[in-house]
Amino acid sequence: MEIYLVRHTKVNLVKDICYGQADIGLASSFQEEASKILKNLPDTSGYTCYTSPLTRCKLLTDKMFCKEIRTDPRLMELNFGDWELKSWDSIGKQEFDAWHCDFVNNRTPNGESYFQLYTRAISLWKEIILKRENVILISHGGVIRALLSYCLGLPLENSFRLKIDYGSVTKIILHEDFLTVEYVNR
Repeated sequence: MEIYLVRHTKVNLVKDICYGQADIGLASSFQEEASKILKNLPDTSGYTCYTSPLTRCKLLTDKMFCKEIRTDPRLMELNFGDWELKSWDSIGKQEFDAWHCDFVNNRTPNGESYFQLYTRAISLWKEIILKRENVILISHGGVIRALLSYCLGLPLENSFRLKIDYGSVTKIILHEDFLTVEYVNR
C-alpha cells in the first residue's frame, strides 16, 4: 500500500501571519507548483485522494484524476482560533509564550492544541490503513508532521524539526506488518 502525503502549494499571504484553518488563497505560482507535484506522483487514476476541505488543498485535488476524491475535515490545519490571520508580532508575548511552552497540549484562545490535531489526523489514518488501498492525502504542514510523528514514533514536540515544504510530496509504504518512509519533501 502506497500513501503519498502532499502539502498544498504556497499561499497568497504576507509573511509572519498566523494562519491555520483560515481559507486563504494561493500564490500566483500555483500552476507551476502543481505541475511539479504531479511529476512527483504516480499515475493518480488508481488512487483514492483524501483532501482537506480548505481551498488551498481542494484546488490541487482538482488537478488530479483520482478514482475517488474524499474531502475530510480531519485533514485541516491547526485551528489557531482568535489568532487566525493576525501577525505573530501582534499576539501578546505572554499569551504566545504560555501557548508555545507546551504547544502540544495547550490550545490557542478559541482554537485547538496540536494534540487535538494529531488525534483527528490519526483517526483518519487508522481508517485509511484498514482499507489497504493506495491513497494520496492533500493536507497541511502540521497534519503531515503529525502523521510522520505517528509513523516514526517521534514525540510530537519534536515534529517541527521535520521541514515540510509547500508543494512537497512524502511517500510512505505500508507493508504487511511494518511501514517505511521512502522519502520526505520531494
